[in-house]
Amino acid sequence: MVQFGFHDIHGKLVRKYDASEDLSLSSEINAIKVYGRIDFTLNSYKQFTSMLRRSSNKFNKITLADIPEDQSPEFLAFLVLISNKAKSLEFTGNCQLTRYSTTCLMSTLLQWNGIQELVLDGQIPMTTAKAKLLFEGVASSPCLEVLSLHPQFDDQQVAGDLLIRALSQNRSLERLDMTLLPSVERPEVMKDVLCYSDDCELEGLGIYGCQVVVGSTSSLFTDSSSSSVNQNSTVTELTLYDMPFERIKDILGFFEALVDLDLSENEDFIASLEFLDHLVLDENSTLEHLDVHGNDIGVEEMTTFVSKLSRMNTLKSLKIGSNPWEDLGSAESVNHALIAAIQENTSLEHIDIDSIVHDILRRNRGGRRVFMPEISVSFQPNLWPRILERASTIKYYSCGDSWGYPSDTLPRADNVFWMMKRMVPELCKFD
Repeated sequence: MVQFGFHDIHGKLVRKYDASEDLSLSSEINAIKVYGRIDFTLNSYKQFTSMLRRSSNKFNKITLADIPEDQSPEFLAFLVLISNKAKSLEFTGNCQLTRYSTTCLMSTLLQWNGIQELVLDGQIPMTTAKAKLLFEGVASSPCLEVLSLHPQFDDQQVAGDLLIRALSQNRSLERLDMTLLPSVERPEVMKDVLCYSDDCELEGLGIYGCQVVVGSTSSLFTDSSSSSVNQNSTVTELTLYDMPFERIKDILGFFEALVDLDLSENEDFIASLEFLDHLVLDENSTLEHLDVHGNDIGVEEMTTFVSKLSRMNTLKSLKIGSNPWEDLGSAESVNHALIAAIQENTSLEHIDIDSIVHDILRRNRGGRRVFMPEISVSFQPNLWPRILERASTIKYYSCGDSWGYPSDTLPRADNVFWMMKRMVPELCKFD
């Protein structure tokens, strides 16, 4: 029996309906989830589709989950309807797409006001015929910005070729998340798409489940026959998941403008972070956010890494938790190295572990850099009111906060007092 879930802008379930209930829709609904076999004769389905047709707005996301195979005209009409009412369309769980359904999806991708995000998860079977239809839509879509692609292709080699061809033709895509396919591992085609193409607009790239034999001598993104390596300058967000260490190092050397790097949950492969030195310590580094939580990094390796924070001048957010160094009973060396290094780092604002350095990180966010010797000498006094106003109004990070969502306002007074104490020490002699 079909059920409809209605969610608000924060993803919270506002109300859940089954086929026996009356449907109503409030203005707070931002996303809809449809799961189960659809009975087109039920009043709930008729009310739901009537509501969608009357709505003049597009929902942020519509998800189809566990929908059985259905090629009836009613289902195809339903698929076209929701495709026209969603900015993001997601197929997940045991969701079956027929060739007719894939054709409807392709036609939706070709519309000027079509979907902006398409998600196909790893349980959806995809024949070669359906893959051709899907990638034809991707290749010519004028507004698809995000593609998350993890279905079970019957022929992965052909699917990889189709994907490469679609990427080389598409002009709207900004982010791609995919399970790595055999054809995508060929260095020459990846260079053609991500490096040599003047029309490449990709800013975010996520690669999952590398299907290469560890120790293989072939290079994923570099051509062994050439001494030069072309680098991509458009991708700023990169996620590498469940991938051999050799491949991670290989891929990182291909990108020159990374701002956000996620290497989390590679616990079978990452036990040291020395391979990141060229990325985080380079004077031309652009990296601001680094996530290495959930790996296999021990105390000695993490101590060595955090001791280099004093030279990481661009990093703003760092996630190093859920690694073995936290559980070995000797994490004090990591904390000591962290405290010593952070004294010289004024850019880092967030770290995901409990530590005394959170006071310093809050001061970094409040403007501690203006007190560094190379800046304070030439700092104009008339800027102090603006600095103090900013320090007293911005939010700060607590340990449990995610990057980009600071929630703590309590340190405001402490930070302002700390800054005033350094501006005019005699005003704070009572402390």
